[in-house]
Amino acid sequence: MPAGKRASRVASPGATRLTLTGIMAVSDDFDRVRVLLMERPGDSSWAQLAKEIPTLHENYRTPYELHDPDTEDVRGVFWAVLPGHRKKYWLETATELRGRYVRAEVTVRPFSYRDKKTGERIMGASLDLAMLEEETA
Repeated sequence: MPAGKRASRVASPGATRLTLTGIMAVSDDFDRVRVLLMERPGDSSWAQLAKEIPTLHENYRTPYELHDPDTEDVRGVFWAVLPGHRKKYWLETATELRGRYVRAEVTVRPFSYRDKKTGERIMGASLDLAMLEEETA
């Protein structure tokens, strides 16, 4: 596998770019890549997510779930949206990397919309995948 596979770098001016590491998991039902965040020395990806994308209020949607480390030292999971024009390629790459430590470069994309049923304002952030590669020791 090539050292690093990159998508085009389309991002808003001033957008936050994060580099996160974890174990590649099965993609979700919405074809987002899913990465398990691990508790391990020198890796604070889970803390970086909580710092950069805090839960501002109860209706604020975050692209991750965090919890105390479980028996396998999993701290949580994050999801990243794939570029639409290269979705098949990135899903295949994620499948090849399943179960391995990966490094993902993502862009934080804030969003806001009004729920059509309730009229409630929904705010949050999502992660757009920019790069995915196997992490080497």
